[in-house]
Amino acid sequence: MGLSGLQANIFIPNELPRRIRESSKHRAEVLVYDALKSQLNLSQRDWVIVHSARWMTKMHAGSAPKTGEADFLLTHPKHGVICVEVKGGKISYSDGQWYSTNRYGERFEIDPFNQVERNAYELARKFDKMKRWSGGSDRDKYAQWVIFPDSTSPANAIYPPEYDSQMVTDQLAMDKLVEGLLEASSFWYGEDGWQHPAAPHARGLLLDLFE
Repeated sequence: MGLSGLQANIFIPNELPRRIRESSKHRAEVLVYDALKSQLNLSQRDWVIVHSARWMTKMHAGSAPKTGEADFLLTHPKHGVICVEVKGGKISYSDGQWYSTNRYGERFEIDPFNQVERNAYELARKFDKMKRWSGGSDRDKYAQWVIFPDSTSPANAIYPPEYDSQMVTDQLAMDKLVEGLLEASSFWYGEDGWQHPAAPHARGLLLDLFE
């Protein structure tokens, strides 16, 4: 893939703070950040990658604000806006519930697909309100990508309807994150890529918002 004439990838922040790197809570996100940075810079350009994209919204006047955070938010003029949820630990699914088990054997209920969907929707609502992001709502086509950096996905497992292997990258594919990213983009946007009026300005928009 030719990279001449394209702009360098931008990571926000350019380096993760020490408190993030030393926090066990963020260990899985650090793995993904480092892998994305090394792999994208080898073969891709024009990406903006935001770690910890926070949002706040009020459904109506007088209501308490709701907050949330996407582990990563990526954008590219062709490949679109991709909202990412990272879940560390050993991932399992049983009786309608997702679980993450840490190295101490403690098991926690998680809901990665609902989280990534909600984050994508709420961030899209924010973008829709921006004059520079005008041209019609595209909330249902903000790509969603779930990454399990510590766990594999058993081939014979029975997963819920919201699960699709094309929007999931597990431990076995951590050395092929670019392939997983582009597959998630294609899953949501199709072969023609992101068809949104804001596409040519996507890079500048995220820089204005998060840099």
